[in-house]
Amino acid sequence: MAPALCLSQDGHVRRFSIISLVFLVICLLFLRPGQPVRSGPIVHQVSENSAVILVHGEASGRRELSVEVADATGPVGKRLLPSGSPERSTFRLTGLEAGTQYRYQLYDNGKIVGKGGFRTAPPAGTGSLRFVAFGDTGDLPWWGFMLDGPIRLSSLGKGLVGHHPAQWAVGRDAAALAPEVFLHLGDVVYPRGEWRHYEVTTFAPFAELFANCDVHVTIGNHDAMTENGAPMFRAFELPIRKGGKDSFYYEFVHGPVHFFNVASYGVSFAKGSEQRRWFEEHLRASKSPWKVVFTHRPLWSASRSRKARTSVQWRKDLHPFLAEQGVRLFLSGHDHTYQRYKERDGVNYVIAGGGGKSLYDMVEDENLAKKAKRFSYVIVDATPERLLLQARDLHGVIFDTCELRR
Repeated sequence: MAPALCLSQDGHVRRFSIISLVFLVICLLFLRPGQPVRSGPIVHQVSENSAVILVHGEASGRRELSVEVADATGPVGKRLLPSGSPERSTFRLTGLEAGTQYRYQLYDNGKIVGKGGFRTAPPAGTGSLRFVAFGDTGDLPWWGFMLDGPIRLSSLGKGLVGHHPAQWAVGRDAAALAPEVFLHLGDVVYPRGEWRHYEVTTFAPFAELFANCDVHVTIGNHDAMTENGAPMFRAFELPIRKGGKDSFYYEFVHGPVHFFNVASYGVSFAKGSEQRRWFEEHLRASKSPWKVVFTHRPLWSASRSRKARTSVQWRKDLHPFLAEQGVRLFLSGHDHTYQRYKERDGVNYVIAGGGGKSLYDMVEDENLAKKAKRFSYVIVDATPERLLLQARDLHGVIFDTCELRR
């Protein structure tokens, strides 16, 4: 009996050794200790003579980041060192020339770890601008649950398990069109706008876009679910309006376009609120050829928001003011579709919510000029005399076009 018992034990040992080996291989390939959320370079606040580059995440060991900037003639000044914490490095570029293309390289201990470029804004009211807009992107892949603990999926593991949500394709295609400004129309990270999910839902899929154009973001309802949007403001270096203390709402001018970011969530936009008073005052004062408003919640929709209380109220008390002040384009997300309404009192309402999250159904609406249930984005070319909007899907098809002239 002894030999039989010994063989049985050996079998158990062998089986245990094989299982242990498989588990070890899985750990080595797929898991890594929890680390700070990381990003490549993100371009922000590009004006006529300045810009900001933001980088998240401390590398293993000692990290010494620097940025070298160059124009067509060669390097501009010395390498810049960042401000901020090791986990959030900010480079502030000043003394730039208006309407000029710049390239930059990000170094870590002398080694190039990132690069990109941007064009500074031309003088206000002049020149040309290409900008891209879409929202509702921050879908987690099926393995997103492995981001929630101290042990996380490794880069190799992510590559092997595959499945990147549609926002990867949207970001890739939009970046290929070389926009100078990117407007994210809200709901950057699902399901609750948590900081731990930013790397896989946003920083990675939009790395090329973020590194090469001026990034602007408006807050969505999912973004506001965690600390009233605090992770979103940590993720991006957004402008702070004059006299303000936060970036919930703000304005900026890039060449012929004056942009107004309206916060649908996180802070009140009700009639008489501080945000509404600010918006009305600054919109009245604008002298730009084009006034573009971007926010998360739409006014009109043939999808889930069509009867929402806030949207109905905005139709009554916001639309007349937009029309009176000459706003020609109002961009929003929230409903995961593409919708463009027929021009209403001079205002063109466009929903570009097909940025990567699941798509919504729509009902018939005779006031719609175009609707589409497809992953897509909007690209806009603007000059002082003309604004051309095109909607593109992930097959490169331009399925809607709208031209506005002054």
